[in-house]
Formats: sequence, structure tokens, C-alpha cells
Amino acid sequence: MYNLSKIINMNPKISVIVPVYNVEKYLHRCVDSILSQTFTDFEVLLIDDGSKDKSGVICDEYAQKDKRVRVFHKENGGVSSARNVGLDNALGEWITFLDSDDFLHADFLNSFIKLLGSDMDFLTSSFVSESNGLSIQLHQMESDDVLSLLYLSGAYKYMQPWAKFYRRNIVHVNKLRFDTNINIGEDKLFILNYLFFVKKAIASNKALYSYNDGIGLSLRHYYRYQEYYMAEKTHNVIDVLVEKFSPSDTVAELIKSNEHAELDRILFSDKSNANDISILKKSHSLYTNSIGVICAHFTNSKNYMYYRLFKSKNYYVLFFFLQIRKIIILLKNKIKQFLNMNIPINSVTIFFLKVMRKAYSIIKIKSKEETSSVDSCLYDNYCDFTNQEGNDQILRALQNYRQGGFMISKWGTTELNQVVATTVNLKGFHLSDIPLFCKRYLSSLDESKTYQNLFYLSGVFPKSQVMGHRFALQALEDCQLIDVLGSYIKQEYVLRNVMKPVLKVNLDAFYAPWLFKNPWTQWLKGKRVVVVHPFAESIEYQYNVNRTKLFTDPKVLPEFKTLRCIKAIQTIAGQTSSFKDWFEALDYMEREIDNEDYDVAIIGCGAYGMSLAAHVKRQGKVAIHLAGWTQVLFGVFGERWVSQQTKYSHIINEFWIRPNKNENVKGGNNVEDGCYW
Repeated sequence: MYNLSKIINMNPKISVIVPVYNVEKYLHRCVDSILSQTFTDFEVLLIDDGSKDKSGVICDEYAQKDKRVRVFHKENGGVSSARNVGLDNALGEWITFLDSDDFLHADFLNSFIKLLGSDMDFLTSSFVSESNGLSIQLHQMESDDVLSLLYLSGAYKYMQPWAKFYRRNIVHVNKLRFDTNINIGEDKLFILNYLFFVKKAIASNKALYSYNDGIGLSLRHYYRYQEYYMAEKTHNVIDVLVEKFSPSDTVAELIKSNEHAELDRILFSDKSNANDISILKKSHSLYTNSIGVICAHFTNSKNYMYYRLFKSKNYYVLFFFLQIRKIIILLKNKIKQFLNMNIPINSVTIFFLKVMRKAYSIIKIKSKEETSSVDSCLYDNYCDFTNQEGNDQILRALQNYRQGGFMISKWGTTELNQVVATTVNLKGFHLSDIPLFCKRYLSSLDESKTYQNLFYLSGVFPKSQVMGHRFALQALEDCQLIDVLGSYIKQEYVLRNVMKPVLKVNLDAFYAPWLFKNPWTQWLKGKRVVVVHPFAESIEYQYNVNRTKLFTDPKVLPEFKTLRCIKAIQTIAGQTSSFKDWFEALDYMEREIDNEDYDVAIIGCGAYGMSLAAHVKRQGKVAIHLAGWTQVLFGVFGERWVSQQTKYSHIINEFWIRPNKNENVKGGNNVEDGCYW
């Protein structure tokens, strides 16, 4: 599987240090991402920190496969002690760290080793947040004033040891190690101490490291004296760096203003101690030079009052308000827990909800969502990005994608109604969801009704409540693979505790790339594309004959390396099928896709779409579930874009076509008023 070495390389260019503790779920992905790097002159040091699961065994298996992998087993001592074992045994000219639940893109080592010349001592790079696919961007720059580089590039916000490169010689000669006596900010201290010996550094805007920022992480709570101890150590190191590099007034101001984060951790520590007031007094000496700048920069901050009290040395008053703040936060959390209680669905709760809905309709209270001018039922506050920003985020996420599969998708209304009804009946609903039901954002909680629309409008067959339930369970499994969600239905909010966190954009950002500069679809250029759609014949014709004539911006529909079209099964409007049920038809289309050689699948085929997209991602490919708007990307229009959603009709020109007559279905005019034909 890998390019094996017969002997250990005693002089590798790079040492990759991976602390390992109870991560058997992620460890294969992590180590495979290292061993599949395009740059091969490296060693991997897996430090098993007394794992209680199979992590240690997995490490040993990799060492047997590839001589570049060295494994060290030790008693559990924490991540700092594990990293120190790696530093003690590293042989490479350069050292980089990788957390065992993260992974590297294939060109990580190759891209950055090219930037590390003989005069360079440190590199820090951008990275990708796995929970939402967003790229955390640093400003590209290099400098022999490492303190200025740290603050002007934005790297000071991200002082984790990973996504960085260190010279082993600097680490060893100066005996730099992680402080095992502290468990807060130890990585920041290591980096700051290292920077004292750096002559030149670089910050890169390439994001080739994927950071797992939400899975398997435990919340850490610290006493105020622990926060003070860490802040004191950090101040001492920064003072030395300031003296050495003599930063400009701009950088000096940045250093002072950004000390508010450390001050916040001291002020708002969630654990109390009898010495808290004395700690507040001692802390003042640390911030004598910066508290004025902090107050000036954060006059509109909700914490401004606390900063002012701290500045004026009103420690007892400050402590009193901090205690009140803690009580308020506790009460808010209790209320939130109460509102998120699961209420079971039964005849009593359904009757109660119907009474609430009736009462709401009588008094006709207008909510902010109902009076919104936003198209459809989109509520922008639920989306992370909209319109141009949303388009840009999709493009950036696709550009940052390297391996492991990627999925952009959206919910269909009838499909989501079924999923919500099934979820609520299985798990109950939250008290906080009652307003959604009263305002009819939840059309029905009754599975005996939702499956009927699912059959006729979405094509899930045969027509039965049991099939509707099975479909919902499949959709709940598949939606966990979504990386970017085209968001527009308020029912999505009900699934907020079921779906994993994803990047949410509004529908225009996803469906209508021709509306924006740098359309995200430009990423498709040169890709091997397979399209799964009932209008396969029309789509293939338009691409081959009229591709360059459909849009004013040629980047909207660029030239692919190859295009293959698969005619999707159509079972909407009660169509009969040779398959025994929806799942058998789904399996057939999955096999059809697997028979193709492709990089990305663009999918639009009713209720099959999300599950097919999930299948594509499981195969390690990119899935773009454009749903009903797939045809529009290829200049095939229906009644929806002529009379129902007229704001888009201006894009239709003489080269656009309606679907071929043989692509119509009996009864199709009764499906959303024949919008696709």
C-alpha cells in the first residue's frame, strides 16, 4: 500500500510527531494522510500516551507496514509529555505536529518544505475547520521580525503547535519542551519561547491541515489562579520578545489590545477559589500598560463594565458583579436545558400543540420571520453566509478539499417533513420548537400523513407509512455526511441536535452561481463529471452543443475533462416502477454511478438525491446535490423559472431548452404545477 523503506532513515527531512490517546476512530485517517503525502522524505513518530482502546495496536500495525513509522508507548501523562517524547526522539531537520484526530491534505509537506529555505526558521499556516469546512486564513507574509509577523498575519489567534514547522536544531540546542506542569496554554508558551531564537519566519495562506474542532473534545474548566499563572508566564515571554524585536507602534498596540482575551479568561473563569480577590489584585500589575488600550478598543463590548471596574481597581465591586454574572449564566443554561427537554409525542401533546396553533392563528401574531422580505422561507440568521459570501465559501471549501469525499446538499420540503415527523415521534420535540409548530413551519408531526406527499411528490414507493419511516431513518444517516448545506427551510432547525455542525449557505449562493462574481462552479473546470438526472439526454445535448452560449460568464459552466450522464429513475407522481421499492431503485443508481470514472457527481433526482450524494462521498468523491436546479446549470428550464420564480427568468436566452418530450412523466403537471417541465 505504501512505499516501504527497508531501513530507518536516520536523516529524514521532516519529523511528524503525533500524540495518540484513545483515538482509534480517527487514527487510520490521520496516519494514512501522512503516509500518502506527495513528499516522502519524512518520519512519523506515533506517541501512544497509555491509550485504553486499540490505538496502541493500530500504531504498531503501521510500524510493521512502513519503516518510516516509529512508535513509542508510554504511561498516560498528557499531550505535553507525549509531544516531548516526540521531540526527544525526532531525527528530522524540521519538526511538525499533527493531532491524531486531524489529518493532512496530500500536498501539506511538499507545499511547505519548498518555502523553508536555509534562512527560514519557522512557518505557520492557515488550516481548515472540519466542523464547517471553513478555511482559517492567515495573511501571507515573511519577516525577520517574528513578533510583527505573529500579529500582522493573524497567527497570534491560533497558537496551537500544529500546522507549523520548527527547526529541530533550535529546539534541541535550546532545550525547548512543553511545560508538563500546566494544562492550559502550554502550547502557546512553547511557541513563544521558540520564537525568541528565530531569525526569519513565514506565514502561509495555504490551508492544507484539517482540524477536528468539535468531535471527542472535552470541556476544560480552570480556576482563576490557574488562568493568572498562565497569563503571567505569557506576559514574561512576550516582554522579552518585545525587548528583542522592538515592534512598531502598530504592532505594540495590537499586542496590548489583544491581551483582552487573557484578561477575559482571568475575569470570567468558571471556577472560583477563596483567593479570587487577591488574584484580581495581582492581575492588575500584568495589565497596567494595556488595560487603558483594552477599554478604548472595547467600549461597545458587553464586558466593558468589567474592564472599567478592573482598571479603576474596584476589586470587591468587580468580584460581586462577576458572581452575579456567573449566576445569570447558570440560570440561562438551566432555562436552555429546560427548553431543550424532549417532550414525547402522544395524543395529549398533539392535542395541546393543535390548540396552541389554533390560538396563534386567531390572535395572528406576526413574527419577524413572517414579515421578512427574504425570498421563500429562508431566514438568514440561521445561515452562516448568504449570496456572494456564501458562493465564495462554497468555492473556498471546494478548493481546499483534498481527499476523503465532500458533500454539498439540501433538503427537499416533503422529504424534510417526513424526517422531522419521524424524528419527533422517535425522540420527542423540544419546548423551544413549539413556536415553529404554531407558525406552521412544521406542517405535520403525524407520520400517517407525511408519507403520502413523500410518495406522490418525491417518489418514495410503495406508498406506506412503514416506507416513509424507513426513508426518514436512511435520510437521518445520510445527512450526517453533509459538509455544506443549502439552507432555506425552517424545519431544519428541529434537526439542529441531530445533524452534525455544517457550513450553511442560502439557496441563491448554492443554486444560482451566475448571480455572483467568481461563481463556485468554476471549480468544475477540468474535472471528470457525472450527472445523475431524469433529463440526462437534454443535459448532455446542452453541454455538448450550447455550453458556451448559456451564460454571460463562461466560468458558470466551464469545460469539464469528461461528462457522463446517467438517467435517474423517476418515480414521482405515482409512476410505476420495475423495482420492488425505493431502496432497490436507489441501489441500482448507486451501482450505475460506481461504474463511471469520475471526480465529482452532480445530482438532481427527487428523494434519491441526498442518499446518492452520501454514497458518492462514501466512495471518496465530491457530491454536489443541486436537486431541482441541476437542469438550470445546463440551460434546461421548466415552468418554475418562467412563471413561478420570475426573478431568475432573465437568464433564459434563445439557447435554453425545455426537457425533451420523452423525459416528461405522466401526471408531472400535478407535481409542483409542472415546475420542471
